[in-house]
Amino acid sequence: MDDDISDIELADLVVRGHPGAFQRFYQRHSQLIYACIRKRANAADVDDVFQAFFERLIAKDYRPLQLWQRGTSLPVYLAKVVRNFVVDFYRAKKSREEAVGGAAEIEALLDPQEETLSLKGHLDELRRLGIRAWAALDKRDRVMILRPISQGSHE
Repeated sequence: MDDDISDIELADLVVRGHPGAFQRFYQRHSQLIYACIRKRANAADVDDVFQAFFERLIAKDYRPLQLWQRGTSLPVYLAKVVRNFVVDFYRAKKSREEAVGGAAEIEALLDPQEETLSLKGHLDELRRLGIRAWAALDKRDRVMILRPISQGSHE
């Protein structure tokens, strides 16, 4: 496949299932996609998110490429798509973790008067990790997290 084809031509070939088009798309844009994921995802999750992004792209018949407005920058558009995908990935992950069990199940088993030093130590460590995670967030990500809380308090 010609290396000089435009992003518009390449996206159209990918959507139409042209042989080799997806591989060319991957070669051209995978570093950008990986960098966007690395910027937003936990280091331990980057490879999983990267793989899941491409799996979903293929499973959804390249829907994001179908929705891309030709004439706008594909890399800028992909960065937005990836950002939203990472948010969705963590929402789904959180939902799966909550379905497995959470603090409410543990608290139900505990007698508040019998809190052990071990449990207190674990809770303190979780608080410290939470504070460090919050400090590591970009300001705009903090606003996104707080927005649903503040909107919910006005209802």
